[in-house]
Amino acid sequence: MITESNGYQNSTDYVVFDFFTGENTTRIDTDANGRRLKTIRWLAASKYPAMGSKVDDEEHHHMLVQSTYTQVSEINQNGYELGLLSASINTWEEDWLYRERAGDFYTNAQTPVGEEVFRPKANYVREGNTQRPDGTSSDYPAPVEQNFDWVTNTPQNGSSWLRLNRIARYDHHSQALERMDVNDNYAATKLGYDETLVLATCGHSRYTEFYYSGAEDPIGSTGHYGGEVRNLNGITNTDSTFAHTGSNSTQVPPNKYGFIITPSVAADLRRDKHYRAQVWLYDNGNLASKKLFAHYSDMNGNILGPTVNAYREVKGDAYTLRAGNWVRLDLDVEIEASIPVGRRLTVGVTNLAASPSDAYFDDFRFAPLDAAVTSYVYDPETDELRFVLDAENIFTEYQYDALGRLEKVNQETTENPTGRRLVSKHQINYAR
Repeated sequence: MITESNGYQNSTDYVVFDFFTGENTTRIDTDANGRRLKTIRWLAASKYPAMGSKVDDEEHHHMLVQSTYTQVSEINQNGYELGLLSASINTWEEDWLYRERAGDFYTNAQTPVGEEVFRPKANYVREGNTQRPDGTSSDYPAPVEQNFDWVTNTPQNGSSWLRLNRIARYDHHSQALERMDVNDNYAATKLGYDETLVLATCGHSRYTEFYYSGAEDPIGSTGHYGGEVRNLNGITNTDSTFAHTGSNSTQVPPNKYGFIITPSVAADLRRDKHYRAQVWLYDNGNLASKKLFAHYSDMNGNILGPTVNAYREVKGDAYTLRAGNWVRLDLDVEIEASIPVGRRLTVGVTNLAASPSDAYFDDFRFAPLDAAVTSYVYDPETDELRFVLDAENIFTEYQYDALGRLEKVNQETTENPTGRRLVSKHQINYAR
């Protein structure tokens, strides 16, 4: 194929095709200066036989056009390879850990037999030992796929392969939920609203280390919200007067519990690490009895102590962030390195009021202390984004007109009695 633009001519020769799919696997590109680049591409089924054709085996996944290896090298006019420009490997995996709810708790479940799904796992690039002035690697020609173990999907020791990223977790619909970057830093995403919308994202955290709920998406009558948060024996209140964001909050009668999480130490949380819980509490009086708490429990949820038996309540302005009628409670928890396997950390909210005085909690979150959480609240009818809560659990509100066009943006503030200030206003004027 020849293309010409502004007097310059480039050509592409498609040299090799896959017999079964017709996919091009080798091509040669020649630019206007006569430089020739050869691209070789391996189809994933050549390294992962189970991705192959169902004609060969009905148990195969029939994923015939996906790639697993690509290299680009410079060649001369006779086709001799002069040097490597780039090489990359995309690995695939069919067995994944899924997050499943088992009664009151959440566990990591293996892929059921017969339900395996091949998905991209990791991306590697080859680092050349020495670069020539033209950008090619001097340690070539050589089999660049060498020193890569296709059984374990990892480079062998001493190889020149650098992992750029890895996907560690998907949901059942192939939405990536947990990633690891080149420096082994995790980032995770939690879905809500029947697993259709992004509920929260968190940098520097594994999927099982962070939690969020704004009480907006109860899961049927299970007592659970999206974000792996339970409402233990509180009430989902739909009066927006008592909602920090959205329309709902968790109403907790005296001597009852509302938002609660029970992650497993070691399996979900990392030992010798610091975490922070946050929640917003509506100020309707008697604040000192309405608390954010954390304690250890056994795997069935029975309280163990007293290693962690911490509470955080409103102790005055020096300890409290206040915005309008809402106050924010923070509680820092350290998971000691000595905590044994077989423990859970139970974190939640409670109302210890002796007199009838319900508590209203909203926007509960838990994450590593050095993590950055961003959470989202949507209109349940239109899926329009209504609130974004930043790393400090402070909201930005988006208001729309009847046609769904952005009309106002408000920012939560501690300096205004209403708890919010107008950031921008959009007005559309028509003329004829």
